[in-house]
Amino acid sequence: MRIDEFVTLLEAVKPASSGYQARCPAHTDHTPSLSVSEGEDGRILVKDHAGCTTEQIVEAMNLTTTDLFPSDGALPQSAVRFVNTSAPSAPDDQPIIPWATVAALHTQLTDEQRRLLRSRRHLTDAIIDRYQLGLEERARERRLTIPIQDANGSCRDIRRWLPPGARQDGSQKMLHWRTGHGASRLFPADQINNDAVILCEGELDALALVSHAIPAVTATCGATTWPPTLSNAFNAKTVTLLMDHDRAGETGAQKRAESLYAAGAKVKVATWPADRTEGWDVTDELHKHGLDSLRTIIDDASDYTPAVAPSPILRSPDAQWPQPQPLPAALPSVDPFQSALMPKAFRGWIDDVAARMQCPPDYPAVAAMVTLAAVVGRQVGIRPQQRDDWLVVPNLWGAVIGRPGVMKTPALQEPLRPLEALEKQAKAEFVAEQQEHELDELVAEARRKKGQDDIRKALKEGCDPHKAAIEAMAGNTPEPSRHRYLVNDTTVEKLGEILNANPRGLLVFRDELTGLLKSLDKDGREADKGFYLEAWNGTGRFTYDRIGRGTVDIEAACVSILGGIQPGPFSAYIARVARGGGDDDGLMQRFQLTVWPDVSATWSNQDRAPDAAARNAAWDVYRRLDRIDPHTIGTMPSDLDGQPPFLRFAPDAQAKFVTWRTELELRIRGNADHPLIEAHLAKYRSLVPSIALLVHLADVGKGPVNEEALVCACAWTEYLESHARRMYAPALAPSSAAGHALSRRLLNNELEDAFTLRDIYNRGWHGLSTREEAQEAVGLLEDLHWLHGQAEKTGGRPTIRYAINPRISEDA
Repeated sequence: MRIDEFVTLLEAVKPASSGYQARCPAHTDHTPSLSVSEGEDGRILVKDHAGCTTEQIVEAMNLTTTDLFPSDGALPQSAVRFVNTSAPSAPDDQPIIPWATVAALHTQLTDEQRRLLRSRRHLTDAIIDRYQLGLEERARERRLTIPIQDANGSCRDIRRWLPPGARQDGSQKMLHWRTGHGASRLFPADQINNDAVILCEGELDALALVSHAIPAVTATCGATTWPPTLSNAFNAKTVTLLMDHDRAGETGAQKRAESLYAAGAKVKVATWPADRTEGWDVTDELHKHGLDSLRTIIDDASDYTPAVAPSPILRSPDAQWPQPQPLPAALPSVDPFQSALMPKAFRGWIDDVAARMQCPPDYPAVAAMVTLAAVVGRQVGIRPQQRDDWLVVPNLWGAVIGRPGVMKTPALQEPLRPLEALEKQAKAEFVAEQQEHELDELVAEARRKKGQDDIRKALKEGCDPHKAAIEAMAGNTPEPSRHRYLVNDTTVEKLGEILNANPRGLLVFRDELTGLLKSLDKDGREADKGFYLEAWNGTGRFTYDRIGRGTVDIEAACVSILGGIQPGPFSAYIARVARGGGDDDGLMQRFQLTVWPDVSATWSNQDRAPDAAARNAAWDVYRRLDRIDPHTIGTMPSDLDGQPPFLRFAPDAQAKFVTWRTELELRIRGNADHPLIEAHLAKYRSLVPSIALLVHLADVGKGPVNEEALVCACAWTEYLESHARRMYAPALAPSSAAGHALSRRLLNNELEDAFTLRDIYNRGWHGLSTREEAQEAVGLLEDLHWLHGQAEKTGGRPTIRYAINPRISEDA
């Protein structure tokens, strides 16, 4: 019997360093105490740390001790050995990993993980089994395992890949098996036997190609690393380089091409189409454009010829410089705003505001939806499932991004005016109630004085004084509280007090969100940030303790946020999040309604009166939803203490919501996007029910949330996703943003030939103020033949000076 067959007869099997652990079948074993390993001669070794003998163990399994010996001495059938006949075998000092370990890891791979490998990584089950992909759970991490064989078919390493969605601060994407197993190797080894092969980046990309009958290999080292000895295996072969679409991939392709060419290979280099985004790879192409598109890219690969370096430092004649290549788009494109996304009564109003202000309609539209959410607040929620008690309060955070002078602030202030009108009305009501309360207090004070005399009299006469005390307190009225809708600049403690008097929630408006974000990042303000993170949900409570104020319980923490921010500060903030710093806590992902629209280059003077009818129609919605009667609109009371009444979806809308959410959850779990994007999309779970409820209340006003409102909400997510990808782009593709910043300086002749990195970042230019940003910029422009760097010997560390291609001004 083979060891992989043996362990299938056991329970709670887990891989171990020398084999695996399992529950002993010979006794009641709650904690796995049985160790199983493979001897040098192939026999199965068992040891129960609780004391059961080998005979007792095999008898409990209905086996005999002879079953512990191999029947044929071969490797496990599931762990096929591949021998590379193209590369000569050489001594290898790395330890061999037992095939029992590989087989044990392979058995841990679940059906769900196989499905994800098929749907998101485009691997076939045959390839998964052929190359023994598995799963290892260690230190609360679940990593995909990929066995790496040497030229003789022995397993020398097991690469351990962590999916993007599981990565946390400090997590590494790929790890070797153990110390001593880290040599760079080619994988899959058997693919090198082909006369023509694709050399790509990443083990899973290589297996995706092999799954589609395209011979492919990768190297188990970084993209920019390529040991020259690996090139020997490709002598007289045709190698097509298909690296990832980023700076590291371009650098790695150049290194591989030079080395392979020198080793006697025919080298071709595939290039990605211009519209592919930063970091694009084989899996992305298969997922978004299909196999035919990928084959076309491979077929169109150009022959590699060694490049002739341009003359150094001083500007060379134009003929000696290559043609400068255009820069990739600085930011991804975004979907234009459509009026149909708004409640019907808001459409004419938003169109009128945008037309008169000559600003993108995205700005007032986002402000209108956030202010509408603030008015509804916790008056009513929605339970998106038919039977589950998951509740969503339609609370929204919104931000508009734009450079100074594009009318962000006026566009935001216009939808604030209905809230300001409600605030003014509430203040007037509060003043009247306060005056009435003062009159009541005069009566109450007189009653208390009389009550004190009555209490003393009762005590003197031996009567019950409590009756007199109760009569003295009768008729006391609580102090009126002012209904608030809007705050601008307040401490968390004061905001908590205001919320206690306004449990339905309110809106925090900041003309420039930079101040709020920076204040929450300061040391000692962690509790403040925690409050805002909790208040985004709108469903919970929050308690804080302060020496001066004591303990303050906020029974209903619900805060909407709205504001504007400029691209520079915003990109810097997102960059810190992308680097995995302390800012990566989900705060920015909660700004679900964040837009960064294109601003029209044209302008025309608009001097006309506002559309009063459209404005009044919209304001009527605010006034109506400010006083929601739960019974009138058909809500159901919550069975949970402290939760607001709720609506559910109508049956047709419910079916569409389940379909939409299923697609969303599969996307989030597919590891196809950067973790920042996935975390942002995950917040859409509550965004769609929130917007659907708001649109339904504005358009219909009562009853179950209908299909039309849900379709509108789903359309919002498609529109917002394009803006989310633009919003994270400066952090996920920093070289593109920095390259554009430097290109503008070069075209304006703000740098001279033979400049250094220090000459860039010492000037404090926006987007180029750090050494890292300057390095990203020159790296990209070198690759695009705008610049050429050359080391200058200085007696110490060499200085890199950069020559400027004189042809860039011709093509500008």
